[in-house]
Amino acid sequence: MRSLSDEPFIAKNRSIIHKIGVTGGDVKKRIAKAKHNPNYLLADVEIVATFQLANIHPKKLELLLHKFFAGARLDLELMDRSS
Repeated sequence: MRSLSDEPFIAKNRSIIHKIGVTGGDVKKRIAKAKHNPNYLLADVEIVATFQLANIHPKKLELLLHKFFAGARLDLELMDRSS
């Protein structure tokens, strides 16, 4: 996923900030309320790529990807509407 946030830092770095995750359901349903969810930086997102997995445990793959990209992980604090 790629955030469509208008927060200046995110907008400036939109091309390199991505959310990696897995779902057993429909991706579009999962992101339908992205702008209300801190996991999606409180903004709508666009789908960059989806993959069908075969003979791979989805959560284990997700953990492996997060471990691989750990050094590039964004440490960001956003103030939500209630802050």
